Amino acid sequence: MLARRRSFEVKRLKNLSTSAAFVSNEAVFKQRKCDTFGARGDDRQVVAALKACSGSRDLEKGKEIHRRLGSNFGVFISTALVDMYSKCGCMAEARQVFDSIHRRDVVSWNAIITGYAHGGAAGSALELYLLMQQDGFVPNGRTFVATLSACASLAAKEDRKQVVARGFSIHSQVAKTGYEEDVFVASTLVDMHTKFGLMDVARRVFDSIQSPTVVLWTAMIMGYAQNGESDIALELFAAMQEQGYRLDSRTFVAALIACTGLASREDGKQVDGKLVKAEALRKGRSIHSLLQMSDNSQKLNAFVRNSLVDMLAKCGSMLEARAVFEQTSHHDVVLWNSIIHGYAQSGDGEQALEMFSRMLDRGVDPDARTFVAAIGACSSLASAEEAEKVNGKLVKVVSLGKGRAIHLQLKNLGRKVATDIYVENSLVDMYAKCGSLAEAREVFEEMQQRNVVSWTTMILGCVQNGESDAALELFTAMQEEGLTPQARTYVAALNACSSLAAQEGRELGGDARVLKLKSLERGRLIHLELRNKGHEPDVFVANSLVDMYANCGSIAEARSVFDRSVMLGSSSLAMWTSMILGYAELGENSTALELFESMIQQQLHPESRTFVAVIKACGNLADFERGRRVHEQIRSRRGYMDQQSELVVANSLITLYGKCGCMEEARAVFDAIPVKRRDLVAWSAIISGYSQQGDACQVFDLFERMQHEKIRPDGVTFLSVLSACNHTGLVDQARKYFHALLEDYREYATIQHYSCMVDLLGRANHLEEALAVVKSMPMEPDSTIWTSILASSRKWENVEAGRAAFERIQEKDGAAFVLLANSYAGRSSNSPSR
Repeated sequence: MLARRRSFEVKRLKNLSTSAAFVSNEAVFKQRKCDTFGARGDDRQVVAALKACSGSRDLEKGKEIHRRLGSNFGVFISTALVDMYSKCGCMAEARQVFDSIHRRDVVSWNAIITGYAHGGAAGSALELYLLMQQDGFVPNGRTFVATLSACASLAAKEDRKQVVARGFSIHSQVAKTGYEEDVFVASTLVDMHTKFGLMDVARRVFDSIQSPTVVLWTAMIMGYAQNGESDIALELFAAMQEQGYRLDSRTFVAALIACTGLASREDGKQVDGKLVKAEALRKGRSIHSLLQMSDNSQKLNAFVRNSLVDMLAKCGSMLEARAVFEQTSHHDVVLWNSIIHGYAQSGDGEQALEMFSRMLDRGVDPDARTFVAAIGACSSLASAEEAEKVNGKLVKVVSLGKGRAIHLQLKNLGRKVATDIYVENSLVDMYAKCGSLAEAREVFEEMQQRNVVSWTTMILGCVQNGESDAALELFTAMQEEGLTPQARTYVAALNACSSLAAQEGRELGGDARVLKLKSLERGRLIHLELRNKGHEPDVFVANSLVDMYANCGSIAEARSVFDRSVMLGSSSLAMWTSMILGYAELGENSTALELFESMIQQQLHPESRTFVAVIKACGNLADFERGRRVHEQIRSRRGYMDQQSELVVANSLITLYGKCGCMEEARAVFDAIPVKRRDLVAWSAIISGYSQQGDACQVFDLFERMQHEKIRPDGVTFLSVLSACNHTGLVDQARKYFHALLEDYREYATIQHYSCMVDLLGRANHLEEALAVVKSMPMEPDSTIWTSILASSRKWENVEAGRAAFERIQEKDGAAFVLLANSYAGRSSNSPSR
């Protein structure tokens, strides 16, 4: 029965139309010569003419034929008119013709349903599918292809449960009518279920077909690739070749997308300063080789070229991506976008902007995605640029200038591209990363439409620029506008709480054991909210929760989130690192090191931040042997770190060895850093190490060399230098450096610098000068400073200085009486001991 029905449909379709590729415009011309189509002869000639118009999307010629037809024509011509209007994008006219058909058949229903399905009105297509059945018509293969395609297109637009239910209902009808074995229907079923993310269902359909076509194989490979199962996609790709199928361009695109997916999950390795995804690149190169052996139509296919460039770029091989790009004779905007975006993502913002400029010089009109890539290149440049102080703010001046220039180009292009929401979100991100929060906020406020990404980007930008209070205000405002935060939004809000906690810690004198209650309470409220919304299992949210609780000093709550994630198997390296660092910051160093050992047993490979946390714990314990073992582990992982990460780890090692008194090892690490890459932290760490050992000569020598290398010292560096002077009693040297601090680096002068200088002068019996330094302080002297003067006055029997110190301490600390009594017991009656 099914075979007879299909045979009838084939014969009918042959009578209805001739392929548009074989119909010349002569057919249309002949129809125009007829005075009336009432006596026009063969309907097939009219249908053929309308098919020609459909194939060439020639709406005007199609309308002309429709006008000459009048209103007296049958279902065959009506169906051809519906098809022509649909393919020309005129669904209102198509529907008008369809509604005028008195005796519809399955073919006419298919024409209108297919028109809506392919014309972006999938909901209307599914409504007509139901009406068709209510009118007593039985769907055929073409009906199912159209309706299943409609469901697939709705997968990302409407309520997922409802769409999936519709899809399964149609699938059930397909199975009942026997069309599941039809390869075109099966291909559409596979496509629909992959759009739903139901790969097991799609695979059952695929496996049920005895002789799957290339289209069906490709749909299955693409489905696995798009659903994050790249390994299975590439296994199918290999199986397809083994069975002798001829690969088409879409198959190559699917395989290349699978390689790109592999790259996104692979840990990269540093090769010549670039992060390379070696395994994904190897598989991608294999596909590229197959592609080069295929016929020219595959090599020149635009989709294949674009996918190939994108894959090579995401794998970290911009040289190969560029080679493919340059070998291509015709560069469309998509290909330009792929190469520009590739350079931006690989951290080569300069090259990305150079390609952007070259694209404009070639006369290729950029689209929204081009500007997103170019603006992203400026953000990439900003991440590598040293910030400069401009009006009290840290700004990435060069990157900001380039970003502003692109923004100006955008404005000159007109409103359509300039107000694209993806472009505007990129601008907000770029300005924030360049340190111009005011301009980021200006773009944000002028946006006609804002989505959750817009708000999240602005919130994160505030956090990055030290405006965490403003970030949390935006988080509240976003919800008041009726938008529901996503996981990444909660991450940004939790980061704001962490940042505030660090600020509160500084205000409290850096006591890591003090609970930063204000930030902690905010963080707890956000945690409760995201838990109710079901975001707690998200690995990035869990990482931020652990980090927030640890920074707020609540290590017990941090451990609770951490243990729950480990139990669920969703813990990440970042989470382990945050816990280890949290314990180290709170002085629970043994626990931090135990956790590190557990992490290694879990076969997780430490990253640079993990090593920094572990080194900190070793330094706090002055555990040289453990620190040296960690150093050995670092050497084995160096190939997986970029230059900046290596520098951060090296600086931590210098600090560790300095605390352990092993200056030979500290100096070896310092000397191994290329001179041009040594930053302020490296110089300060090595100077601090020598200062703690009392090696003033090395301290002074390194301090001078540091300035010779154009590295500007900060408060930490000056404190190490003054401490070295104090340890060795070098008053004149201390005066020189202290005056330099006050004259050229006053913004770095803190109470610790004044305290160190006062202590040194007091020890050297320059008590009057020490008191003068105290009087010159821009901040209120604390008890430590007055106690230092009091102790020195006892040593040098300077009663006047002792009396001055006593009077100030008496106001702050009653224990001064005890100290003073001990200091001056048995001395003259004018002693201030009473």
